[in-house]
Amino acid sequence: MLESDPLPQEQALRIVKMLDGAGIHGLLYVDNAMLYQAETGHVTRTINWGLSLPEHQRPTFLQAESLADAGDGYQI
Repeated sequence: MLESDPLPQEQALRIVKMLDGAGIHGLLYVDNAMLYQAETGHVTRTINWGLSLPEHQRPTFLQAESLADAGDGYQI
């Protein structure tokens, strides 16, 4: 990544809570990792895609109990 323009943390966490309320599983990009709550089809495909990259380019995927709670401890 060369540049980023993240949402303010408060807004990102509101969106995560809306996704939870709608039963939608998402990925949350934080610091230098992608957090997921449940390993659904799109998460599995994204993890597998990451594993296909050269090791030095592979993203870090971490499972979190709650994306909303996990977002509080990271820079979103």
